Amino acid sequence: MLSSAKRRMLVLERSIHLPITAARFLSLVEERVRLTGASFDDASQSLIVSLNDQDLYCLTEELEQRATSGTPRR
Repeated sequence: MLSSAKRRMLVLERSIHLPITAARFLSLVEERVRLTGASFDDASQSLIVSLNDQDLYCLTEELEQRATSGTPRR
């Protein structure tokens, strides 16, 4: 029963579009690695390809900001 509820929650979470953040991107990559057995690089590439332009821009901005100052802009 609990595992069924968890599966339903995962499906629901995937169906809701949330803004992508570096932490969420990493979580999605790790989940894909765990579920598919793909390498981290392959899982990252497949997720990057699936991002729309706005999400990709936001993710890139956050990663660049973290790389240059250590904290994201808000």
